[in-house]
Amino acid sequence: MTNLVRLSLRLTFVVGVLASLCFGIWSFQQDYKRQKTIARIKQTYTMLSVVGENYHTNVALIIKDRVGSAGDLNQVLYALVTEPDYFISHSMFRTNLISDPLVDSWGHPLEVIWRDDAASTNISGRLMQSSASLLIIWSTGPNGINEYGNGDDVY
Repeated sequence: MTNLVRLSLRLTFVVGVLASLCFGIWSFQQDYKRQKTIARIKQTYTMLSVVGENYHTNVALIIKDRVGSAGDLNQVLYALVTEPDYFISHSMFRTNLISDPLVDSWGHPLEVIWRDDAASTNISGRLMQSSASLLIIWSTGPNGINEYGNGDDVY
């Protein structure tokens, strides 16, 4: 074997090892983002439950009222999660609280739908069963495409 062939084989080996390492790091990052997104969704479900218990109130009715006056369901949930005291105690809703939606680890807004409205969509059965809450919350995953609980969606 000539030196050129040996060098070429070594370079091929090194490139293969580097490619494997890069893919491993990328896979680890994606798994970390997936776990972080799942934790964010669980935190939101927990906040819905805790706020209802702490304030002895029907959170669903308050959310529906706020959505009616302010718009997007995801943004109203963001306000509930970030400032529950203000959210519950004021009948006049501060619109500056709803400037940001809840987002996943990839920067995509979380998808939120009322369980009662889910029948009119293509939501997967597994996603429907993922929570007993009145709301169904999920992430569109790394690709950012809403596949209603299929594909790479996270819940």
